[in-house]
Amino acid sequence: MRFGARIGLSIFLTAAGCAQAQILPVSEEPRWLTFRLNQAATGVYAEGYEETARFGNSGTVRQTRWFVGPLVGLDFSGSVYHPNLFTYQVAVDGSMGWSKQEFTGPNPHTENQFGYLGSFLGNAQLFDHKALNGNLFTSYAHTYQDYDFFNRVYLDTTRYGGGLRYVEGPWVASASVWREIQDATGYGTPTKTDRTVATLDANNNRATGSSGLNYTFSRYTIDNFGTVGYGEDHTVGLVDSENFGEHQQYHSLVNLSYNHLANFTEPSDFYNAAVNLYADHSDTLKSRLALNYQRNSFDGDNTDNFYGNAAVQHRLYNSLVSELGIQGYRTTSSAGLNGQEVLQAGGGPGFTYTKQLDGTGTLTIYETMLLLHTDVHSTGGILPANDEPHTFGTSANGAPPNSIFLNQPNVIVSTIVVTDTSHQPPQGFVLGIDYIVIPNGQLTIIQRRTGSTMPTSVLVSYSFDASPSGAYDTINNACGIRVDLFKNLWSVYGRFNTVHNYGSEFLLVQNLDDFVGGTELSWHYLRAGVEYEVYESNLSPFRATRLFQSFTFQPDEYSTLSFNLNETFARYEMPSRTQDFYSFITRYNRSLTRHVGLTLEAGVTQTSGEDVDQTLAVIRPTVQYTSGKFTASMGYDFGYDEYLNTEKRVRNMGYLRLRREF
Repeated sequence: MRFGARIGLSIFLTAAGCAQAQILPVSEEPRWLTFRLNQAATGVYAEGYEETARFGNSGTVRQTRWFVGPLVGLDFSGSVYHPNLFTYQVAVDGSMGWSKQEFTGPNPHTENQFGYLGSFLGNAQLFDHKALNGNLFTSYAHTYQDYDFFNRVYLDTTRYGGGLRYVEGPWVASASVWREIQDATGYGTPTKTDRTVATLDANNNRATGSSGLNYTFSRYTIDNFGTVGYGEDHTVGLVDSENFGEHQQYHSLVNLSYNHLANFTEPSDFYNAAVNLYADHSDTLKSRLALNYQRNSFDGDNTDNFYGNAAVQHRLYNSLVSELGIQGYRTTSSAGLNGQEVLQAGGGPGFTYTKQLDGTGTLTIYETMLLLHTDVHSTGGILPANDEPHTFGTSANGAPPNSIFLNQPNVIVSTIVVTDTSHQPPQGFVLGIDYIVIPNGQLTIIQRRTGSTMPTSVLVSYSFDASPSGAYDTINNACGIRVDLFKNLWSVYGRFNTVHNYGSEFLLVQNLDDFVGGTELSWHYLRAGVEYEVYESNLSPFRATRLFQSFTFQPDEYSTLSFNLNETFARYEMPSRTQDFYSFITRYNRSLTRHVGLTLEAGVTQTSGEDVDQTLAVIRPTVQYTSGKFTASMGYDFGYDEYLNTEKRVRNMGYLRLRREF
């Protein structure tokens, strides 16, 4: 299900649930209008925001915003004519007041306007007790989103829409239409998104499984750093799950989907078909089969992938699980007269062994071996890699922290486009602001900058110089051992991954020996560890040392304090360069009196190395006062970001909120 469909469905269900909670007994006599005041409050809210940004020799850009106004809080609900016909709920908590914004830089201007900051939620439910029912909703929120500790973006989000739902026995059908307008400010973003989404869903739920058919249409306009992108997104999906067999021991999951994305930079069609089968033959014997086909057509370039694997798993003892598997894939890429086909097949055994040591320790050993044969048929030339999925933070293929290795060697850097899994933003995230590219031998590293708005899961499209034709055999072995001693007080571990190719003299393939060894200590409020990695590769060798220390404790019964430190030292050989990373984050909470509480967050991180120098700092103190029905809060947010001595950003944001309930 696409992101827009998931949000639309969640809004629909939330609205339906809130309205249903207000339903009165069916026997109630009709009344044209009922009204119930659940809560009322008043107060004042003030906010100030300032951000300055300097980019090289282009001068300084400055944005300031001031807002002040009376605060009103209302929560009321009721019905029209009869609760079975129409119920409603409205919750308001915010301020109406004057705001002033000033912009200095290439296009200086000033804006004065009367506006609203806070939150608003309105829900209405129609014919709630009927098979066909519907809902209407509208909402507004002035809040923030943390992409990571050092990157906070302030959001003004408006949503409105409605939906219909029909229930008949095992069948559930629904439709919804909603629009979202979102303005984001912070660290020079500013980004405005206008999205309209329509969804159609039909589901059948049975005792032995379920089936679902869905369609989502999304039309969007995104103004990102002054660059406007727009497009339309169509997605059709079919999913079916079944449990069958005499004892329901067999399970199947089928997923079919088609996506068409149309915009001026990324017209594409994506087809996906996946089948998964699972069998529980006994308490100790299980098996699985997975088949997946994907086709991606991107501006005339095509990529087809077919992948399959099967495995049998046996548990001889509670401590020993063994597995025997086979796998294979076929992938083809074409761009004009250039093309490449890669076929691979193979398999091998594996096991996991876990043993308790005298009741105070645990020994874990694992081993997986694969024997693979690969055939490459290539005309050479420049070929596309479309929507290659990656996840930051997994250290896949030995990637450094907060980085990913692209799958193909000899990448043409200027063709790289990175988006989220919904293909947003249309032009891709911004090189140098959201991420940097680090060539490392024949492979390419994408490193997410600290403070970037890029999500953890991304899609990367690019072009690469294809290898010639040939065939080779591969031995891939992964093994590891971990010993936890003294009730997990001290742990020692090591893992080793080797990939050796034979017969690949004329092909560009990676041979590697990757060793990681480390130790951890956990004692009361202290946790610390060190890890060392040797990544010997013919394409991208490096060495890295990683350390971490964390302390979480209570200085007294009224407070908590934590420190988190991380250090990484990486040394690359092709070309020779170093990259060091330091991070320090602390959090402190304290009850100063029975009515007053203090929260403090602060941190600093620094990355140093060729083309990656960056320093970020954050300080966020908050003071809260509560006495009976009166609450007061005051907060401050300071952010600092300096990158390569060519980019410097400073953010100051503060607010004061006074509120009294009646």
